[in-house]
Amino acid sequence: MFDFDGTVAVGDGPVLAYASAVARRLAPAAARDFLRDIETALTHHREAGFGPEFLDGYDLVARRACSAGLSPSEVSEAYLCSRSLLGTAQAAVTTPDGLAELLRDLGRCVHIALVTNAPIVRLLGTLESLGVAERFDEVIYAAGKPSGLVPFAGQRLAVGRVLSVGDIWENDLAPVAALGGDTALIGRPAPGIHPTFHAPTLAELAASIRAWASCASRPAHAPPPHRRGTPHAS
Repeated sequence: MFDFDGTVAVGDGPVLAYASAVARRLAPAAARDFLRDIETALTHHREAGFGPEFLDGYDLVARRACSAGLSPSEVSEAYLCSRSLLGTAQAAVTTPDGLAELLRDLGRCVHIALVTNAPIVRLLGTLESLGVAERFDEVIYAAGKPSGLVPFAGQRLAVGRVLSVGDIWENDLAPVAALGGDTALIGRPAPGIHPTFHAPTLAELAASIRAWASCASRPAHAPPPHRRGTPHAS
């Protein structure tokens, strides 16, 4: 199973769109300061990583937005507004090097799911524009990770092996590891964190993921391709 933001879709575009949506809800001077602060922080964390202060760029924007005086409902509204731009020039994303080829190879022997906390808004269209939509057997949106990952991973582990691939240990990988599944972390693990595989980029993880898949097998009665999610955004 693959995460979406930061794993399948990479780039600062959606985070900057989120920051811009927050800024539109602030006074002009505060908005300028907010955007400058976010851009500076993203530059820093791009080199140093986000942990342990923030989970990722979205968490950075959300926390700074609350510090700037927005209510949780206003922050959520800004996030949903920004997702309407996902995959456009205002919130551009790309795929990591080699993703399409990796998914093609994995699809020959294992069931592939995309599991994301993102809402359905522009998600499927963005997967289409990135050229990888048909590579996923399932797309689970608004998944409510980390806790929402437990029933899905548990169901899969009951019939075979599971490998979760993502860039945030707490959300994407820890629930699977706790159930006895395998994990592939994009990035450097924090002290005390022990993913099955880890590397700075997905491209550098690809060989390990392919080797894992060669030892796993597609469940004999894998569910048909479908799209589902909960009715709320997470």
